[in-house]
Amino acid sequence: MNNVKSTIQQLIWAIAGFGLLYLSTKLSHDLVLGETIIPLTGQSLAVLVIGFSWPGWSGILAIGLYLLVGGLGYPVFANGASGWAAFQDSSGGYLFGFLIAGYFLRNLKIAGWGKSLGWILGAMLVGTLLIMGFGSLRLVQLYGMEEGLKYGFWNLWPGALVKLVVATLICWGVGQLLARASRIK
Repeated sequence: MNNVKSTIQQLIWAIAGFGLLYLSTKLSHDLVLGETIIPLTGQSLAVLVIGFSWPGWSGILAIGLYLLVGGLGYPVFANGASGWAAFQDSSGGYLFGFLIAGYFLRNLKIAGWGKSLGWILGAMLVGTLLIMGFGSLRLVQLYGMEEGLKYGFWNLWPGALVKLVVATLICWGVGQLLARASRIK
């Protein structure tokens, strides 16, 4: 019975994470690169929080579900994008980076990186570098080194740093609340 209850809880968390990722695409600003539009959204912030804070495998499942639903043609990606072609365009590296970052963030939390604000900040930096790294690699592949790094990395760092700090504070705050709640019991 505990396995069924645990599985249901994981699925509920995964669906909630999917919803948070979808809603995060609504926080959007477009960066124009020639004829290509690169949407800047709250997705990476949501991925950082979900990958680090969601219990068990539910964060990875949420991110994977989000990518699957978008790949299957439902307009859940930034600017209503969808379909497997989205993985091949300028956002594809970031989408792939979301799943990789979520996986690493989960493992960093398990390894004890949630014990202090500094460690959480370090985990968010790793997650951000993974997302930005995969996104930049795809843009370099599409537009060459100079343009790819200019638009896929350097222009995005100010926003990425803000998201990294906000994600750190959210994850730390959630950890503090959960610790207090466990002491009250």
